[in-house]
Amino acid sequence: MNAKKMKTVAALVAAIITMMIICTASAEPDPENMNVQPDNQNMTPGEVVNYTVSITDIQNSGTSNNHTIKAWVSGIVYGSGTLNDLQFKFYHGANSSGWLNNNETWNWWDGGANSATLTLSVKHVGTSTDTKYQFKVEDGYIYGSTWDSASSTVYATAIPEFSTIAIPAAAILGLLFFFNRRRRQA
Repeated sequence: MNAKKMKTVAALVAAIITMMIICTASAEPDPENMNVQPDNQNMTPGEVVNYTVSITDIQNSGTSNNHTIKAWVSGIVYGSGTLNDLQFKFYHGANSSGWLNNNETWNWWDGGANSATLTLSVKHVGTSTDTKYQFKVEDGYIYGSTWDSASSTVYATAIPEFSTIAIPAAAILGLLFFFNRRRRQA
């Protein structure tokens, strides 16, 4: 290989390495990831259901950062419920948000960790028993000029309480027994 070709190859390799360094330096870090489990949960009016919120890949780990987290009903899949039928409460360690209405935020500290687990309690404060709610959980914080955020969508289905079904069923069975007994006596 002659000297001219070597210089060309060396210049090409240098240009590729320079481009890789520039692209790597200017690329924004990956956002954190969030997972909320269980993905689908049944609940009755007045009931509280707990979810686990797992957050990973938090940027700038090693430095404690203030996060803002919120949950909100993002849609009614079916039924007659309203967007304000659910309330939310977050727990991180010994800290709690208290009951939050739809779309209210709460601040928590990640403690410099790369991941965190929060507990989310969801309370059904509505009266509808035939509604499937879609709600979202979103967390994020500002690091430099980037906003590290993650969100997850889960479903909660309001189901009738046992007494709502049992009382009419018992009444129907009682009437059947009464009319059957009356027919036998006649």
